[in-house]
Amino acid sequence: MPARNALKLYLEHGYYHIYNRGVAKNNIFLDQQDYAVFLSYLKEYLSPPATLYSADSRGRDYQRKNFYGEIELITYCLMPNHFHFLLSQLKSRSIESFARSLLGRYVTYFNKRHERIGHLFQDVYKGILIKNDEYLLWLNRYIHRNPTQILGDRIPLASYKYSSYPAFLGLESHNWLKPNIILTQIKDYQGFVEQTEKEMPISGLTLE
Repeated sequence: MPARNALKLYLEHGYYHIYNRGVAKNNIFLDQQDYAVFLSYLKEYLSPPATLYSADSRGRDYQRKNFYGEIELITYCLMPNHFHFLLSQLKSRSIESFARSLLGRYVTYFNKRHERIGHLFQDVYKGILIKNDEYLLWLNRYIHRNPTQILGDRIPLASYKYSSYPAFLGLESHNWLKPNIILTQIKDYQGFVEQTEKEMPISGLTLE
């Protein structure tokens, strides 16, 4: 069973469900640019550091903050007013630094672009420690099925651009995403995700 909001355990090599939503259930992504910026931050923080450099105001190369080797992102889904991550923490307390850097940076961008002030997210973040493989698999499925809330049953789930699901199906490839822990356990991954009769109640996943 998951340990609800139990990041105080900070286990190395532990699997966690990290999630958050907008304050008062407001949207945290208003258009394609917002999604793209958030994803660019994920890429920057999780890609091998030798592959990513930026230029400072004098044109000199420098390396931004990076969590490669500390955090492995397995699954993600960005929805209009919330997001989900399934990730592995390779070093203790890395999630805390990663979430603070990622979300703080995004809030700064969002508030400046949309000319607003104040909190964007309901909480700093919430986290659940995943304690068994069965829950890990079904949580992954739950996250990837989130877009059915807005796509319905007639639009292919793989067409949703702001999820790791296309990468799990081999339609995309990202060196900052680590899906193999799931894919090596399931032969027909698309069938596992999309066959609706395979429903299993997962407690602790509601965004309160």
